[in-house]
Amino acid sequence: MDSEAIDVIYFVVAGVWTVFVVISAYLFMKNINYPSIKYRSVPLFFVNALTNLLVTVNIILSGPLSSKYMCFVYFWILYLCLPLWIITTLVKHIRLIILYRFGAERIVTYTSLYPSLDSENNSYLNSTTEVLSRNLFPKGSWLRRLLTPKAHIIGIIVWMIPHCILATVLHVVLNRADKGYSPNTTVEVCVNNWYWSPILGIFILYTLGVLPVILLYIRGIKDAYDMRLEVLWDIGAGTVGTLACLLSTELNEDKEFLRVFPNQMWTAVMCMCMYWISVFIPFREKRRFLAVHPSKKCAHSLFEELLTDSHLFQEFHAFSVRDFSVENPLFYNRVNKWILDMKDLEQRNCSSTNCESTYQEAHEIYRLFIASNADYEINITSETSHQISKDILTGNIGSSLFDQAIAEVLDMMLQQTFPRFLRHKGWTNDYPIRLPPI
Repeated sequence: MDSEAIDVIYFVVAGVWTVFVVISAYLFMKNINYPSIKYRSVPLFFVNALTNLLVTVNIILSGPLSSKYMCFVYFWILYLCLPLWIITTLVKHIRLIILYRFGAERIVTYTSLYPSLDSENNSYLNSTTEVLSRNLFPKGSWLRRLLTPKAHIIGIIVWMIPHCILATVLHVVLNRADKGYSPNTTVEVCVNNWYWSPILGIFILYTLGVLPVILLYIRGIKDAYDMRLEVLWDIGAGTVGTLACLLSTELNEDKEFLRVFPNQMWTAVMCMCMYWISVFIPFREKRRFLAVHPSKKCAHSLFEELLTDSHLFQEFHAFSVRDFSVENPLFYNRVNKWILDMKDLEQRNCSSTNCESTYQEAHEIYRLFIASNADYEINITSETSHQISKDILTGNIGSSLFDQAIAEVLDMMLQQTFPRFLRHKGWTNDYPIRLPPI
């Protein structure tokens, strides 16, 4: 294959890949309301997509433009964008791990603080997650702050500063040792030279240092959005790509093969594979979610059956940890018990002690689930939250206080968690006439 044909192929690949990244970023933004995409943090995805595009196109075009492309520009795009792409990928995965463990910690802490409210056997929780330290996610803790966009930005900046300093120092030192280098040196002269040292160092650092830590922390995680699967696929693709790049650099001496597929192209292939994984898995989960979405009338009756079956609801409750929505069944259980007590008090003249304790319970439910920055804050509309706050403050407390909130939480459980629970139970071909027993 002649050089012109190879150059045309690389230009086409660069163009197709650019179109794919742009379209996938647009689709991510368009589908931001789907949990499988929303939980992956769209801002992090956009930074990841941009840096991935810069790295891959920079490497792919280094072949056909090797006689014109300045070495300085080529490598500094890699020095800056490659670690930025890797760290955004890591932050995304670490965020998901913390989010899952945060949900698990909340359900463990809740049942320890309010054992009388969940008096039935809670052994089902043990099959969901390992028991965590109950002081792991207190209010204001640094682990909670890691879930915020501000923490993501600070973490990325703090991580990038040492990379930039190290790459600059190494580049300057090696540059002084190479008398043949000048600012106008092109890629065809330097592409397989010492300039790759910082990049190979980045690969070795992340592959040998960071990935084992990620593997350690994904133990026991069984989320409903295939995030654990994405982490494992990313680790596999990153490890294979790094080893292929290192082995090709050290062992491959086939000049004809290197002319067609230079060593640095392994890095581009790795980046492309990992980005494809980050797009494919969430959209596959979305497709599977829509396949079992409760659009049929029988879904509502099945959901009502689940709510009345205590054993099945316990399993649904445990599954909500995987779905990152553990606060919904907690709220539903707590409010239902309060409503029964409140209706009983409304039907008879209550003693001041009983009334006071029931009113205090309403305030406690508000504090735990509805107030701003509540420990188990539910995702209800601002209008509903405002009305409940107003009724609590004015003392207008009746059995209908949380009716609208309960309706919204039930709708979220039906529309979001219930379809995934059905798939988790293996009831995905069609809705059964009734739910099978556990």
